[in-house]
Amino acid sequence: MLVLVIMLLLIVAAVAAIIWLKPKLAFSPEAAVLSLAGLSADDGLRTKDIAAAIGDDEPGTRRVLEKLVESGHVELIPGTGSRWRLTRTYRAMLEPVDLQASRR
Repeated sequence: MLVLVIMLLLIVAAVAAIIWLKPKLAFSPEAAVLSLAGLSADDGLRTKDIAAAIGDDEPGTRRVLEKLVESGHVELIPGTGSRWRLTRTYRAMLEPVDLQASRR
């Protein structure tokens, strides 16, 4: 009987820990933006499309994008006013690598 009570308490404690930790395990807005596939394209994504994809409003998304500009991850595409893309450095990291060429 004591074993069952201890097991029940452990289960309750595990569930409580999961409920408490779940919000803390969520991606940051910055990580959510960087995970968007369209951001690696040359023509990037519009602010409103990024906002919709990450579930944020446009002003909040713009603040996140500006932080990512400061850190060198994202750039505002010149002449567009509201289109963003990964910087050249980060786009290059996503390009496929020809493993056969490196063996020659």
